[in-house]
Amino acid sequence: MRCRLDSTRTGPVTKRLLELCHIERRYHHVSVDQIKQDSARKKIQHYVDNIEEACHKGYGLVLTGSFRSGKTSAAIAVGKQLLTCRGSVLFARSTELVRAGIEETYYEDGETLEERAQDVWLLIIDDVGAEKEGVYYKSVLEEFVRVRYNAMLPTIITTNLEAAELKQKHKGIWSILKANCMFVDLENSVWEAYEEEGIRAFEGGSDGR
Repeated sequence: MRCRLDSTRTGPVTKRLLELCHIERRYHHVSVDQIKQDSARKKIQHYVDNIEEACHKGYGLVLTGSFRSGKTSAAIAVGKQLLTCRGSVLFARSTELVRAGIEETYYEDGETLEERAQDVWLLIIDDVGAEKEGVYYKSVLEEFVRVRYNAMLPTIITTNLEAAELKQKHKGIWSILKANCMFVDLENSVWEAYEEEGIRAFEGGSDGR
């Protein structure tokens, strides 16, 4: 059941809350400020600043870029902002959603993963394009997008595919994505370099500095 969004009544984003959203520990502390590429950060910050409007109109994001460009971190940073507004978020990899469309996976409250993915305020589908090739697998994934589109609920998609490849592979939902999602390319956001700053700082302490 979705609660009413209210950015004036913000709440803390706790570890337990992130876990309930299926957000893994590595991503608990991500933020939009960590996106190094200016144009990508500004677009995502604009979405975050207007997240209530985006949710009520069903506007989502498609985040593109190569491996370790920061797509997943950026998507979760947006999700965390929605959580402060008391919105519901679910993070799931595309392969996990495809399995959920075939096999019933239940939560403690008796709701299935498929039901939750269709009903939360914001669904983050990670790594689209990694799911198995085949008409049936693609149709299951695309059905989630269609159901949420018809319910005017936003979806964030991350993918290693370029826009042209995404269009070719998922023709069934391309028009929905183009009409309802902001496309943000994080190809040069160097998230890997950001992460390396932490280990280099830690490493520096080993020689007495």
